[in-house]
Amino acid sequence: VDNAGTVNVTGGALTVAGVTQNGGSLKVSGTGNYVANGELNSSGSIQLDGGDLELNSESAVAALAIKAGGVGGSGSLSASNSFSQSGGEIDMDGMVSLHQQSGDLTVGRVSAGELTLSATNGAISQTAPLQAAMLLTLSTGGTVLQNTANKIGSFEAFNSGSGDIALVSTSKPAQLILNGI
Repeated sequence: VDNAGTVNVTGGALTVAGVTQNGGSLKVSGTGNYVANGELNSSGSIQLDGGDLELNSESAVAALAIKAGGVGGSGSLSASNSFSQSGGEIDMDGMVSLHQQSGDLTVGRVSAGELTLSATNGAISQTAPLQAAMLLTLSTGGTVLQNTANKIGSFEAFNSGSGDIALVSTSKPAQLILNGI
């Protein structure tokens, strides 16, 4: 699929076996299900207002907004410029990297094998539990992850500006590295 316009999946399933190039807008809502079995490359925007976004290969997106629904699959996810999550969840076995280029990064429920959270010009916070074998955070305004249901295997945090680094986890991290506190 090579999309320069708008693709709306509001019900049923749209399954793509090959590469998806999204330079426009991809929106999943209602009971819609978008399944990317090949790579998903997006310089445009992806919005999840309900339904499911299933990523079964490498996925690199510039802008991802999750209001409801779920992102899952056996692949990886990298949101490189803009990420917002006011609801829904991410549940992937592989690598998930969420980056906010401008301002603070606030994440909701995220479960991943390896999770990277990055706020180039801001702080990192959460509204729901995080679960990851390995969590890496990069911030300029601090990282505060204090949900009592967090389950983190290994934690590494870098903060190059003001603000604290704080983590609450139900499991004892096997490795804890803090820089810039």
